[in-house]
Amino acid sequence: MVPSIDLFIQLHVAKEAVASSQIEGTKTNIDEALLPKEEINPERRNNWREVDNYILAMNNTILTLQESPLSSRLLERAHKTLLKHVRREISLPMSFASARTG
Repeated sequence: MVPSIDLFIQLHVAKEAVASSQIEGTKTNIDEALLPKEEINPERRNNWREVDNYILAMNNTILTLQESPLSSRLLERAHKTLLKHVRREISLPMSFASARTG
């Protein structure tokens, strides 16, 4: 009895993004995660961006998996999206290849 399955899925992706980002120390709640960037307090935008990157990476990966199999190229693309314009991009300058090999 869900009015929109797409909205239901997107809310769960956002909830997962918030929970996973909190493991990394990001402080964003579900309410903030659903807001556009312009409505986020400038002091909290770095945290918001990390969650937004997670949502973007997840959505892009789901779309790609409808046409292509899981591959290291797909995982690398998701990894790059997660780190784009966030603090860990600078503090953790690790390539996807070095992340895979330890």
